[in-house]
Amino acid sequence: ELTESLRQVEDSLDKLITKRNVHQQTHEVSAQKIRELGALPAEELENLDTQRSTKALVREIKDVNKRLERFSHVNKKALDQFMNFSDRREVLLKRQSELDKGDKSIEDLIRHLDQQKDDDIQRTFR
Repeated sequence: ELTESLRQVEDSLDKLITKRNVHQQTHEVSAQKIRELGALPAEELENLDTQRSTKALVREIKDVNKRLERFSHVNKKALDQFMNFSDRREVLLKRQSELDKGDKSIEDLIRHLDQQKDDDIQRTFR
């Protein structure tokens, strides 16, 4: 009778451990998906409150999903695209500045050569 009771406890413990491992794996996969979205900084993911009950977390997830339904038409990658375009814009503005400096140098050189040409022509006909 005691061995039977012990075996039942061991079975229950194995089931709980398996359930816990499944939940941990699900949590890790979800955390990875959140990181891929880029919605939260990595520090925020590490500082999440992990002591809340499962029921509270499920309730909060449902509430958040309901609120997110309002934004289903929004481009979820818009922030990443904005950052990429902003970086690209900075690079292009810097390049434009360099090209403008080069353009000014070329115009100065042309003016100098024109002036030199005019001076040489006048010296020739004096």
